[in-house]
Amino acid sequence: MIHLVTSENRGRYARALAEMHRLRREIFVDQKGWKLPVREDGGEYDQYDTADTLYFLALDRDGSIEVSARCHPTARGSILADHFPHLVDDDERPVAEPGVWEFSRYFSHGEAAGPKGFGRRAELRLAILEAAVDFGISRMVGMTDTFFYDPFARSGWNVRVLGLPAAYDEGEAVAFEVTTTDRDLHQMQERTAIYERQLTLSGPAFEDRAAAAFVGQPPMPPLRQAAGQRRRA
Repeated sequence: MIHLVTSENRGRYARALAEMHRLRREIFVDQKGWKLPVREDGGEYDQYDTADTLYFLALDRDGSIEVSARCHPTARGSILADHFPHLVDDDERPVAEPGVWEFSRYFSHGEAAGPKGFGRRAELRLAILEAAVDFGISRMVGMTDTFFYDPFARSGWNVRVLGLPAAYDEGEAVAFEVTTTDRDLHQMQERTAIYERQLTLSGPAFEDRAAAAFVGQPPMPPLRQAAGQRRRA
């Protein structure tokens, strides 16, 4: 089960999100040396952590983060288009257009970061494809360190590079695109032998019920229903 955190249910995940931001600081700032803003609560945040951002969380039985990633609509800003446009060849489609998500801040933690966590990481990537199909997203884009591209390309997604790699302050990066059709989803299910739906919108049972009450939201509809409502709006 992978939890999809939206602006509507974010209050139910306050504890998990706070841990996610702290782990992002530990991994991307402390370990990788990226020059990113850190808040007083010890978490890493940037301008793409907005109400439009979707967070995908794999949580253990205690509610701690195992794997996490975020997706942000590129039409409302993206790391790739705003800061690294030179990674995308001139003959490629624009990164910043409707129906495109940017995939970023992907990490795994604890045992999920090692060989035993392969299945858990695959479940999160599969859940992202499920959400993209449900929301009518045509493709995802992002960037990664070049040394990580080969294992990333074997992750089950259909991935291709968008341009030549280039150096940045902390290494060398390459831009990529992931197609997110029904066909891509079914292909990943076959490659990973994971056929059950992974995505859930419900708040985790261990969260404080008072936080859910504070949100004042009615129960979220199933994602496919919600996605259909969005497309008709």
